[in-house]
Amino acid sequence: HAVSLGAGTLTSSGSYTADGGYNGTAHLAVASLQAQQPVPLQAGKLEATATAQAGAPLKVTASLQALQAGAKPGWLVPVDLQATASLPPAGAAAFDLQGSDAAKHLQFRASGHYDLAAGAGKLRFAVPPLEFAGDKLQPVDVAPVVKPWITETTGKLALSGHLSWAAGQAPKSDLRLLVEDLSFTAGSLGVAQLNSVIALSQIWPPVTAARQEIAVGVANLGLPLADGLIGFDLRPDGSALVQLERLQLAGGDVTARNITARPLEAKMDAVLDVTGVELQQLLSIGGIEASASGTLAGHVPIKLDGETAEIHGGRLEAPGPGIIRYQPKTLPAALQGQDQGSKLLVSALQNLHYKSLWLGLDRAANGETVVGLHVTGANPELYGGYPVELNINLTGQLEKVVRQTL
Repeated sequence: HAVSLGAGTLTSSGSYTADGGYNGTAHLAVASLQAQQPVPLQAGKLEATATAQAGAPLKVTASLQALQAGAKPGWLVPVDLQATASLPPAGAAAFDLQGSDAAKHLQFRASGHYDLAAGAGKLRFAVPPLEFAGDKLQPVDVAPVVKPWITETTGKLALSGHLSWAAGQAPKSDLRLLVEDLSFTAGSLGVAQLNSVIALSQIWPPVTAARQEIAVGVANLGLPLADGLIGFDLRPDGSALVQLERLQLAGGDVTARNITARPLEAKMDAVLDVTGVELQQLLSIGGIEASASGTLAGHVPIKLDGETAEIHGGRLEAPGPGIIRYQPKTLPAALQGQDQGSKLLVSALQNLHYKSLWLGLDRAANGETVVGLHVTGANPELYGGYPVELNINLTGQLEKVVRQTL
């Protein structure tokens, strides 16, 4: 993989004797460094000094300014590196490396060895915990690429592990990413209380060593989901196989299997299987002052794309009859009409014994949501229990309700 170096100088001084061998130093200074493979890299000034003393290992010190990976704005903020190495006449070279960005937000240390003859080596490293909190530290401060949509982050991330390589073989990784009480918002979406220790076999693009799991306290994915467990496999092509093992919605369970997602692009299409949702809790989440019996089940197709979520054709249906009693202290403006239709609707809902009930759910990318309530039944106190059929569409910004759960 080609590395391009800017203008530079190489100087050396020393002496050689038949008895004492070579003693001296060499100094390299280069104005800039660039590479495109295996990942785009650019850096500022590179300086390295090698000191040789007969019979002793070659000592090397080096520094590199403003190293950044990825095209601008860059995956990570630019970091300055300092390295030392010891190269014996035979055997493996040992080296140490440390680095940080200008603000000292992102820091790391590494050490390892490299056998020149075998073309094999190993690097151990650790990134101290990044503790996100309010306006003190946010992901954009260490990873500018997330600036457009990750905000309001709290919690902790840390990374440690080792990399190894051998001649003729692809590098191998054994990494552990700690995720502790991580919460963030992404536009109108958000999650809270993510916890896991994720095993990675490749650092970029990230690839999991095997199936991993992450616990989720709250997930606003266009619906107010909570108390979840998500399984996933990150693949070399940047995709992920996701299993929604368990999420809760209004007392019910939400699952989905074998979802193909693209986490680096924050894209996912899934059909959520919903069972046991309690109608009473669902009405309470929507801020509707009513008591209700019964549960709902069905399917909700959802599309996530960056900071937006869309739902088209969601349907939750009651498996049997139940009761809705809607007797608010103050009627909403839409039901305060004096026409016969409005009065009949309010009267019917005061003690509606439904035979069938289902909800339709659609949500646009801007958060505008339409919930269709379709009910057949009767109020035994209204016209002697004359059967009624109600079709009501509720519209609005579901975000205002959902974000309260975060």
